[in-house]
Amino acid sequence: MKTFRFDDININEDIEKTIRIAKLIKEKIKDVRIIFCISPLVHDMSKQYGKNKERIFPKIMNAYSDHRNFYKVDKCGIPHIPAWVEKAGHGLIHVDHRLLSKEAQEMSIITSCSLSKLFHHLINGTKIAKQYVKNLE
Repeated sequence: MKTFRFDDININEDIEKTIRIAKLIKEKIKDVRIIFCISPLVHDMSKQYGKNKERIFPKIMNAYSDHRNFYKVDKCGIPHIPAWVEKAGHGLIHVDHRLLSKEAQEMSIITSCSLSKLFHHLINGTKIAKQYVKNLE
C-alpha cells in the first residue's frame, strides 16, 4: 500500500482543488491510503492574492521568524473533508516544533487532533452545527 500525506490542510486553502488531486491519486493507484493532516489555527489571509490566500501564515514569516508570531492566529476550523480521506492532526499552529519544548510539542499535537476530531463531528452533524462552522469562517 502506498500512502499520500497532504500536510497543512486548513480553512484558507482551496479544499476542492486538494480533494480533486486526492481523487485523481485514488483513481490511478489501486492500493492507496490518503491522509489529510489538518492545521486548525491559521492567520486570516483573505486580503492576500493568488496562492497567498491559501497560506496558513503570512509569506513574510519563515522558519527563522520569531516563533511567537506564529501564535497570533485569527481563525479556527477545518474544511469539509470527504469520509474516504483519513484525517490527522498536524499541530495546533504552524510553527517549527523543534523550537518548542517537548511538553509544548505534545500539547500542540494532541490539541490539534482533538480540535480536528471536534470540527469533523460538527461539520458532519446537524444543519445547525454546519451553520455554526460556516459562521466561524
